[in-house]
Amino acid sequence: MAPIRVGIIGLAAKDSPQFVVGEWGVKHFKSLKAMSSAYEIIDICNTSVESSARSIEFHKFDPSTVKAYGSAEDIALDPDVDHVVVVVSAKYHMLLAKPAINAGKDVYVEFPVAPTRKGVKATVGTQSFSDPIMTKLREILPEVGDVISTELTGTTPLDVSIGWPENASGFLELESQVSRIAIVLGLVLGGFSSVVGNFDDLQSVYKTQTGTTTLLDASYQPSKLNHPVTAPDDMLIQGVLKSGVTASINIRTSATPIGDVGFHWLISGTLAEIEVVTKPGFCQVGHIGAAVALRKRNEQNDQVIEWESEDAASVAGIEGMEQSIARAYAAFAESQTADYATFETALGTHRAMGKAAKNALGARR
Repeated sequence: MAPIRVGIIGLAAKDSPQFVVGEWGVKHFKSLKAMSSAYEIIDICNTSVESSARSIEFHKFDPSTVKAYGSAEDIALDPDVDHVVVVVSAKYHMLLAKPAINAGKDVYVEFPVAPTRKGVKATVGTQSFSDPIMTKLREILPEVGDVISTELTGTTPLDVSIGWPENASGFLELESQVSRIAIVLGLVLGGFSSVVGNFDDLQSVYKTQTGTTTLLDASYQPSKLNHPVTAPDDMLIQGVLKSGVTASINIRTSATPIGDVGFHWLISGTLAEIEVVTKPGFCQVGHIGAAVALRKRNEQNDQVIEWESEDAASVAGIEGMEQSIARAYAAFAESQTADYATFETALGTHRAMGKAAKNALGARR
């Protein structure tokens, strides 16, 4: 089978040792490069042809086989490209994805998302959906019988009290498309709902504990003191899922959570309960060292569930953030539609976030 031919919108001509805002496209590039049997990068599109050419040179593409574009319309018109990846600031997702969608190209859009159209296959960057733990949970969920309730308590290490990069200040704003709500709660919701379904009715509490912070420049030196923070540190949503299950998600900010526990998730049913305990970190970049257990009714011991083998063989040699991205690409290439987020499934996440924002107590607006 011939590789899927990919065009990337938003590939920086740099590759920092640690992740820097504006370089998420580099993570996608590395994931795709590691999956060369399934994907072939043939187009790069930045804000100008010159910028795209610089990225092609920096990442050592062959300029005779990889084309440089300066607009989303132009890359969408390339008859050779099958799949367009949009990895830019969230406020441009819809603007830049729309030409490819209208041209009938399949797309991968980072979260938050843009609308799609009939006949277009789409992947959304809520990578927790494709995590092998989520795959295993979807597989074993029938063993609990009818799900009665579920509760997830988690942490985010993104403590802004000690300072925050000025080029990512949208994270601090309650109404921003890339606020802590979207990046933290939204991505948790993506994985959560892939297992137990979407909220039907909910109430929410958002609380901002850190009211101001220091903005940091590219050298991590203070550039502005007492910058206002309106995005919440603590986020709680609870209610009833469409299935009638009672559910709650409680996320707090903690760089050093007690017990070294990042997420603790219980799913209770008529026949059994499932427990997931993870290390601190980010739900969308994997859960190395996590434990999954199941206890059936009338049994005295937990059954340890092995989940790490659920990873596709094609991502086994990829590490870090790139592996979590690659999982979604692998599922798409192999038509494993249950193992990657689509626009339709992401819409359920957006609707829940919209309800939570409307009903939130404690949010400063």
